[in-house]
Amino acid sequence: MLKNYKHFILTGIILVLSSIIFYITITKLDPFGEQKIVAYISFFVSFFCGLVSFFTFFCFFAHEIFVQRTLPFRYFLIALRRGFFFGVFAIFILLLQFFRLTGGIEIVLMLIFLLTLEILFLMKKK
Repeated sequence: MLKNYKHFILTGIILVLSSIIFYITITKLDPFGEQKIVAYISFFVSFFCGLVSFFTFFCFFAHEIFVQRTLPFRYFLIALRRGFFFGVFAIFILLLQFFRLTGGIEIVLMLIFLLTLEILFLMKKK
């Protein structure tokens, strides 16, 4: 059932490493001190990588367990793309919140844009 162990292990390593970096960033770095640039960069990069790997886990391996068969590599790429889109969505919303530029309409517009991109990628070529 779970024969994509290479993808599972690599995605898990990325998730664990980004979680460790995220934890260190939150607990050890001062975002208002001398290391504020490093703190912000490591916060956003580790948060993005953690979200991408988590939602890749969710979209691919949960689907593989649900259908109870091994899925081809193409499904992993689709799950990786969905994880990337969700990571981009979360980071943009977080950045807009950081600069106090977000509202309900911005969130809805970003969601519609990313859903439209996903629909375009899922359409079959003729």
